[in-house]
Amino acid sequence: MVKKIIQLIFLFCLFVWMAAKDFNPVLAQESLTLIYDTSNHYLGTCGLTDKTTWTLEKDLEVKLFQIWYNWDAGETQVGFTLKKDGQAFLAGIATRSQCDPYQKSWCNGDLKVEKTFTEGTYELKVDKRKQCAIPNGNGTVRLYGLETASLTPQPTITIIPTIISAAATTVPTILPSQPPMIQKCSCQWCYPAAGFLVLSNLLTLVFLLRKK
Repeated sequence: MVKKIIQLIFLFCLFVWMAAKDFNPVLAQESLTLIYDTSNHYLGTCGLTDKTTWTLEKDLEVKLFQIWYNWDAGETQVGFTLKKDGQAFLAGIATRSQCDPYQKSWCNGDLKVEKTFTEGTYELKVDKRKQCAIPNGNGTVRLYGLETASLTPQPTITIIPTIISAAATTVPTILPSQPPMIQKCSCQWCYPAAGFLVLSNLLTLVFLLRKK
């Protein structure tokens, strides 16, 4: 009996050691950074459009592509195409996400991407003419991710457009909202601590059995 218990203790200790060896702690929280905004953080009223153009002067590593859009009731997705210097670059479907708390039809349209937006001129075409447009007629597009050409860490920005009532076809200011966050937990000593606790209990049991 004692021999079997010792064997179990050995196998359990081996398992705990291997688990602790392969365990890598991760950051508790990671968030995306707003690295480009076609509206230049515009905080006024806007109309409706289905087109947006912009020019990048440096490469950007984009993780999230986002538009500000006036959604129909029950609508959750809208398609779009994007060209770079006149050539097809990206096509996808933006999914309804964070909404304005006062006018529920105005929400972000998000598409997660893993793509480098190189310097050049971009032209976006949304399937419906319901994208937010700033006074110059250009649409609102936001890119989240990493700047490849920057050596200085960029601050995390948690601002997206929001609306305060105005006319039915206009959208005023921009309400803060939080870009997607990845919540993770880590504990560097969880596995070893649990292992030592069980090991001590098993040793106590062995001691009691031998005493009998």
